[in-house]
Amino acid sequence: MKKRHFILLMAAIGFLPAEAQDGTLPMLEEGRVWNDVALHPGVNTEYTNFFGMPCEGIPHQYVIRGDSVVNGKTYKKLCREDWALPMLMRQEGSRIYKWTSNSTEELAYDFGCEERDTIYFDDLAVLVVDKVDVVRVNGTDRRRLKINWISGFYEDELFVDIWIEGIGGATTSPCLFNSWASSSSGMMQSCIQDGEVLFSWDDFFKDGYTNSVSDFRIPNSELRSEVYDLQGHRIDSLSHRGLYIRDGRKVVRR
Repeated sequence: MKKRHFILLMAAIGFLPAEAQDGTLPMLEEGRVWNDVALHPGVNTEYTNFFGMPCEGIPHQYVIRGDSVVNGKTYKKLCREDWALPMLMRQEGSRIYKWTSNSTEELAYDFGCEERDTIYFDDLAVLVVDKVDVVRVNGTDRRRLKINWISGFYEDELFVDIWIEGIGGATTSPCLFNSWASSSSGMMQSCIQDGEVLFSWDDFFKDGYTNSVSDFRIPNSELRSEVYDLQGHRIDSLSHRGLYIRDGRKVVRR
């Protein structure tokens, strides 16, 4: 009788879907494919990025092929068709690291973060995990982290990305675009393993999530005189909604 109960228990466990517990689902598996669109402000404005700016898109495909050892650590090779050299990436627990062109290791993701955790990317950006929940896609539960960016000029938080455990980011998959630091970003269309689609763009916003950006206000008290429109004309203030150039950087007033 005990043996029968044990067999039934193990059979029941076998039918349970995989659940994310701590952010450690594997992301850098051999043969993993990301189909991504690189978004840049341009003439052919077919897409809109998380900043609400119209963009043109350039499709790319990234594939994990092989590995390489650097300083005693094993990295997976992330390849793209027009790259002379692959990007090196590795996973350690819930964290994904990438080897940079400056011969240093840099954090790309930490899927184990909790709400209101802060992530510092050197002098590039300060990210805040605004919300953490779990999304189930194709029978697998994955942690979902809503990522906000704190501007270097203002204290406002801007919604810039969604990180999915074992997949990457909506705008940064597979961690190649710093959408919170520039006007360019990405759009992860699909993530595929062994011919099976694991995740797609619409899955990022499943179960009530929206892809509307946060209200990013520019306080009048912090406006400076060196403000230009996209045609290069100097203006006195940001009285209307739109995209502007201030101190050589693009800013959005909503």
